[in-house]
Amino acid sequence: MEVIRMGIGSIQSSPVPLSACIGYFDGLHLGHQQLVANAIAAAKDHHCQSALITFDPDPWAVLKDLQNIDHLTTMAERIELGAKLGIEKWIILEFTKELAALTPEAFLNQILIPLNLHTLVCGFDYHYGCRGQGNVDTLKKQSIFDVKAVAEVDYAGEKISSTRIEKAISEGDMVLSEKLLGRPYSLHGSVVRGNHVGTNVLGFPTANLALSDHYVIPKRGVYVGACRCNGELIKAMINIGHNPTCNHRDELSVEAHLIDFNQNLYGQTITLYFYEKLRDEVKFASADELIAQLNADRLNTKNYQRKEGMACV
Repeated sequence: MEVIRMGIGSIQSSPVPLSACIGYFDGLHLGHQQLVANAIAAAKDHHCQSALITFDPDPWAVLKDLQNIDHLTTMAERIELGAKLGIEKWIILEFTKELAALTPEAFLNQILIPLNLHTLVCGFDYHYGCRGQGNVDTLKKQSIFDVKAVAEVDYAGEKISSTRIEKAISEGDMVLSEKLLGRPYSLHGSVVRGNHVGTNVLGFPTANLALSDHYVIPKRGVYVGACRCNGELIKAMINIGHNPTCNHRDELSVEAHLIDFNQNLYGQTITLYFYEKLRDEVKFASADELIAQLNADRLNTKNYQRKEGMACV
């Protein structure tokens, strides 16, 4: 897949017409995937190249002058997911206050038309231009390219959205987040050294994760999941919290005990996948009580079976 970055004044016209979807696409969830599927289908029907148009940095961060906003996915992760879905060209528009100030007509004439679009796919509620004054109806008034609006995509009677997924994750409902994403939620980063309490005191060695970006973090507690490292997918018991019983720390920690695994992972990049919450974080009366609970958690993790229809990772 070709990845291209552009900005105002540097829009590159595609040598072949594009069938593109447009949006921010954090999470690239099942709602977003409907836009992608429609763009790819139109590309095949009209012999175009399929494309996805997105923005970087996060428009909300630029408009509100915010830093370090938590997201469901990094741009690199979205690009990887888009390639797997079949997108041929990934177009990143540099989002600036200058871009945000464009009128709908200027955004159309300076950004969209120069791209050489045959079809633009967007959500039914898509807005663009200064203060979101442009919408699907204004897009359809031009005759340079076709516009296809995709209807709301629901699950359990409610719209699938990044906001809904963020809420589910923050509440520890990883089953719901997977239903909305179409895959288990994941965190990506490198393994760093801890103080070895898990190994030396509790008998549960853990891989301590230093996150690669600002992610939405699941609710504090213990989760059954998996770890991808060295090309393998290994069952993992994942803890998120402050380790209140034996190893209290002010900053939130993300660590995983890999089942039946004893290799050294320090310095390696891994991905943790969250399947289901086992329990909340608890401060136990003693280390022995904690160890007993960890043994039960490990057994539950080891015996956990993915339900039919759940996505592979």
